[in-house]
Amino acid sequence: METSEILSSTENVKTISNYNVKRIKYIDIMKGVAIICVVLCHAVESAYSGAEWIALSNMSKIFKITIFTIGRIGVPLFVLASGVLLLNKKFENENDIIKFYKRNLVPLLIVTEIWNTIYYIFMKVWYSQEFEIKEFVEILLFLKNSNSPNMWYMPMILGMYIVVPFLSIIVHKFSLKEIKIPLIVGIICSTLIPSLSVILSYRIPTSTVINTAFLGGVYGIYLVLGYYMDKINILDKISTLKMIFILIIELCITVASQIILLNKGVNYNLWYNFLPLVILAFTVFILLKRLKNINEKIYAIFYKLSTQTLAIFFIHMLIKYIVQSYINSFNIINPLKTIILFVVIFVFTLIVIEITRKNNLIRKFLLFIK
Repeated sequence: METSEILSSTENVKTISNYNVKRIKYIDIMKGVAIICVVLCHAVESAYSGAEWIALSNMSKIFKITIFTIGRIGVPLFVLASGVLLLNKKFENENDIIKFYKRNLVPLLIVTEIWNTIYYIFMKVWYSQEFEIKEFVEILLFLKNSNSPNMWYMPMILGMYIVVPFLSIIVHKFSLKEIKIPLIVGIICSTLIPSLSVILSYRIPTSTVINTAFLGGVYGIYLVLGYYMDKINILDKISTLKMIFILIIELCITVASQIILLNKGVNYNLWYNFLPLVILAFTVFILLKRLKNINEKIYAIFYKLSTQTLAIFFIHMLIKYIVQSYINSFNIINPLKTIILFVVIFVFTLIVIEITRKNNLIRKFLLFIK
C-alpha cells in the first residue's frame, strides 16, 4: 500500500529527499488521519465498555457517539486511499498480476497469519482461556474470525488485494459514466437498503436478495470511487469553508440518527455501510484532497504515520488490552477516560514501533514497514 508504487497520480505529489521516492501528499495525510481515527474509535469503545446507555448523561451520550462516529471514518478513508494507490497501478499481462501478488498479497497474508497467531495466544493467556487447536486452525484458514475484533479488517483487505488487478483493468478501460449502472446497484444494495432498515428500526430486511457480493459490498464501492474521486475534482465549485460547514452538518446528522435509535431502544452499532457515514467519509476525502500548502513539519508527522499504519493497527490493540482495565478503574468521567486511553495507547504504540522497527525481521514480518 506504499504510495511509492503509484506514480501516475499527478496531483499533490511530494518528493521526500531522504527516501528518494514520490508520495501523493494528501494520501499520506489521509492515512495518518485514518489510523488516528481507528485508535480513537477503540479508545472510546473501551472507555464506555460496560456503561449502560440509559444511565449516561445527555452530554456523555453526545460525546461518546460523536467520537465514535469520527473514529468510524478511519476504515472508509483507508479503503478510499487504497483505491487511489492500488487501482492507479496498470496491469498489462499475467506477469504483472503475478508480480503484484508476490510483492503485495503474499507478504500481507504472511503478516496477517503471524498476527492471527499472536492475538490468539495473547487473548487466551490474558483472559486465562483454554487453547483450542481446532479453533486456532479455523482462524488461520479464515474459516472463523480472529478472537481479537480488530482483525476482521485483514480478510477484507486480503480479498481486496486479490481483486485489485482485475478492478484496475476495468477502471482504466471504462470511465465512471460507463460503469455507473453496477455502481448505482452496488450503492443501493450495500448502503441504502441497510441504512433504511436501521432507520426504520429493522422493519424492512437489512439486505436484498440480489447478490452483489462480487462487487465487494460497500468496501468495493469505497475502493472504486476512491480511484475516480482522485481523478475528478468533485464539488470543486463549492468553497472549502462551505465544505467544512457541510461536513459538520453531515456529522451532526450521523450522530443524531444514532442517538435517536439508541434512545428508542434500537441497539445499533454504527457500521461502514450506513449511508450518512459513507457520505461523511467521502466529504472528508474531498477536503483532504484539497490540502496543498500544509506546513512541512506537520506533513512530516503524517508522512511517518502513513508509513506505519498497519504496525499501529496491529500493536495498538495489544496496548489497549493491557492498559484499559487499569485506566477504567480510575474514578473519572468517561469522556476524560477516553482522552487518557487514546493518548496512552497511541504514545505507547509509537514507542514500541520505534524500538522494534530497528530489527529487519520484525520490521518486515511484524510491522509490515517497507
